[in-house]
Amino acid sequence: MSTTTTTSRAQTVREHPEVRRAHQLLQRALDGSSDPGLRRALSPALDALRTDPTLALTTEGQRTLDLLAELARQLRPLSRQAEMARTHARLLADPDLEEADRAHAINRLGKINPAAITNEAELVERLCQQAQELADRARPDWQDPDHLHGLARRMLPPVRDLDVISQALRSSVSRAAAVVPDAPEVRRLLNLADQIHP
Repeated sequence: MSTTTTTSRAQTVREHPEVRRAHQLLQRALDGSSDPGLRRALSPALDALRTDPTLALTTEGQRTLDLLAELARQLRPLSRQAEMARTHARLLADPDLEEADRAHAINRLGKINPAAITNEAELVERLCQQAQELADRARPDWQDPDHLHGLARRMLPPVRDLDVISQALRSSVSRAAAVVPDAPEVRRLLNLADQIHP
C-alpha cells in the first residue's frame, strides 16, 4: 500500500463526523472550565483521541467519550459548590476575622453543601479513571489496514437489517415488476436488492 493511500485513509478517519464530534465534545468541556482538576482529567483523553482517532468510532470509545462529557458537565456546578464550601471553611477558621464580619461573609455565601468537596474529588477521580481507560485503549498503529478494515466491518449494518432493507426494496418494486418485469428500472432495483442481501 502506498504512503498516499495510507495518508488519505488517515485524513478520512480524522475528518469522520464522529471523530470531529468527539474532539469538539472534549474541547468544549475544556474551554468551558478553568478548573485544573477537569483539565488534568480530560487532557489524557484528548491526547488519546489525537493519538488514535478510531477510538471515537468504536461503541466503547463513544460511550466513554459521552461519559466524560457528562461527568465534565456535572463537575461545573459541583466545583462552584465545593469552592463555596472551602471558602466557608476558611472563614470559620480565620482567627483574625471579627465575629460580625465572619457572620456577614458566611451569610453572603448562601447555602453550603458540605459534601461538595468530597463529591468533587470523587468526580474528578472518576473522570481521571475514564480518561485513562480511554488512553490505555489508544493504538499508535491505528492506521494499520487490518485494524481499519475490521473497524469498518464492525460498523456495517447487521445482516438482519440488510435483509429488511432488501425485502422492503423488493416489496416496493413488486407492483411495477408485475406489470413490466423486464423494465430497466425494475431490473436495476431488483438487482440492487439482490446486492444488498440475496
